[in-house]
Amino acid sequence: MGCVFWIKYTLISPWIGFFVFFGIYYLLKKDYQQAIKAVICSLLGFLSVSIPIILYFIINNALHEMYFVYFKFNMMLYPQLVDQGNNINIFSRFFNTLKIFATLMWQNKIIISILIIGSAYLLFTKAVFKQIIFKVLWIFIFVCTNYFIFYGGIPLNYYILLDLVVLLVGFLGFCVLLRDLIIRYKFQRPVVTNFLLSSVIILGIVLMINSNDTFRDMRFFTDRPSIQIKNAENTNPNAKVPAQLEFAKYLTGKKNVTLLNYQFVDYGFSVIPNIVPNVKYFMNINIPYNVYQESMDQQNKYVEEKKTDYIVAGLKLNEDVNKFGTPWLHWNYHPIAVHVQDREGNILKYVLYEKNKK
Repeated sequence: MGCVFWIKYTLISPWIGFFVFFGIYYLLKKDYQQAIKAVICSLLGFLSVSIPIILYFIINNALHEMYFVYFKFNMMLYPQLVDQGNNINIFSRFFNTLKIFATLMWQNKIIISILIIGSAYLLFTKAVFKQIIFKVLWIFIFVCTNYFIFYGGIPLNYYILLDLVVLLVGFLGFCVLLRDLIIRYKFQRPVVTNFLLSSVIILGIVLMINSNDTFRDMRFFTDRPSIQIKNAENTNPNAKVPAQLEFAKYLTGKKNVTLLNYQFVDYGFSVIPNIVPNVKYFMNINIPYNVYQESMDQQNKYVEEKKTDYIVAGLKLNEDVNKFGTPWLHWNYHPIAVHVQDREGNILKYVLYEKNKK
């Protein structure tokens, strides 16, 4: 749990449900010794990972930065991206988290149907859970996981992945249901078995294609919007790689090269050419300026002071590369490469600026 907490703290949501459930369970049974033992063992494991991490930030005089970026940003600033309306108390937010889950899952009707059928079979039979306590535990873990994931009200698709880890038990229930139907109606024949096995494999592939378009971003398929969209401004109109790799050609092989991701997060432009940031706000954070001003103010200051050798920016298609951002960008830098491509359904014009020699 300690490792998961420091990777992304929302991922410990299932553990919270697990510990709360058994904490209540042991207290109701008045088994205080077991409850204390569980708390001590869990804390020892958590602290064995957390103490070295905290010491690392203390040694580097970065404890405040760690708290500010990892905790305050995620817990206080990011939730301001969404207007929670009247969802200000724990109960209204609870129902709002369920609403977000249902809305996101409704996009994949095949998956949600399988999970509902499988979950119902698990809850109303003893096919997997032999005791009711385990059924309650499973439901409680899901409810806690979903609540803490969507507590901030941000309905991002990838947030639901942690919910699906818990709900995979429902898929197991669906498979058990199929097995029980085969046994009950005596379909245990090689032809039927092969047909069902093939159907499950095909269904799995269809579900993957239906819910995840990553397969289209494989390197084998170079003629696609996420690689390049035809546009007169493209520096290389025949590019077979995305902007990240195209711009890396200008950045690799140079000693101590520096890069600023201006007005947007780093989508791999620093990672691919292996560039180590030389400024604190080497990328902008997805927080509105009215919520947090320092990030954008500092980036504009870096541009004015020519702190980095190169600047990469993601412009809207109709924005002028010579008028974008602060005027200092065009006084101190000049565009050397333009690449138009799709990113998550939005057409962006990536521009690489180089620092003027004088």
